[in-house]
Amino acid sequence: IVSFLAVLICTLIIGFFIVPQIYTILDTNKKINDIENRRDKLAKKLSEVESLNINEYSKDLTASFIALPEDKEIPEVIGQILSLLSSTGLTLEDIAFTAPIADPTGVSSYNASISVTGDESSIQTLFSKIKENPRIMRVGKLEINTSNSLSKSQADIDIAIYFQPLPTKIGDVEQPIILLSPEEKELLTNLANAK
Repeated sequence: IVSFLAVLICTLIIGFFIVPQIYTILDTNKKINDIENRRDKLAKKLSEVESLNINEYSKDLTASFIALPEDKEIPEVIGQILSLLSSTGLTLEDIAFTAPIADPTGVSSYNASISVTGDESSIQTLFSKIKENPRIMRVGKLEINTSNSLSKSQADIDIAIYFQPLPTKIGDVEQPIILLSPEEKELLTNLANAK
């Protein structure tokens, strides 16, 4: 009977104390491995962040804010449009703005509808200057009325002006760093040089 009780007590000890501890140890080892993997990923990300050139990154960020500002900046847009018009010799007759609309990517836009008078070559020059403008703008609609008796043309132009509000959420520390491609860096350099 004593040997039976000894076997029974050993079985109970193994069943109630040792087996649960083995599962706890295995679970703890898995958690340690997960934490070490996370540490390694964060260390890699830290080295990537430390290798970034802060001055270059700041310059790229400034260029991107010029091209796609965070706000509508209507007074600045009016100044840009007036500057473009004066450099082409066109006369502004009327200007109106529409309410902003957003697309699914988060980029918003609004239209500046302008009415100008001048010769046709000046109107064509205006299009190329809009294209070269560092702020992202796109000509949407164009109507040109030419009078045979006058050497001037009248044009109604809709210009889509883009902006993107800053994000309201900052990315998770676990997300990888997305660096600019060479093409994106070249575009930002061109935009920075265009101002």
